[in-house]
Amino acid sequence: MQRVLTAAEMREVDRLTTEQAGIPSLVLMENDAAQVVRALEQEFAPLSRHRVVVLCGKGNNGGDGLAIARQLLVQGLAGEVEVILLADPAALQGDAAANWRMAQGVGVPLRFAT
Repeated sequence: MQRVLTAAEMREVDRLTTEQAGIPSLVLMENDAAQVVRALEQEFAPLSRHRVVVLCGKGNNGGDGLAIARQLLVQGLAGEVEVILLADPAALQGDAAANWRMAQGVGVPLRFAT
């Protein structure tokens, strides 16, 4: 049986990984996004026939969503990709803000629902 971590446990795993293993949190986020993209490809093959809409808040989960959307767009995997940001972009911090800038840089279609 697969174990699921609580949010607090996952934060601790991330903290230990960045502090003890020296892996930057932005790299962890990028790797997580790649795994989600692979899962989407497997579950919804062919992904090119689908429109993917990613809802993103202002926290790190929003940063994950932005990374997922960017990877889908850059790799040309989905038929259409769009992000709906549920926060003011000025409220984004850290890795979420970095992924916001990268998503904008590659032209991910972005809408706001604030």
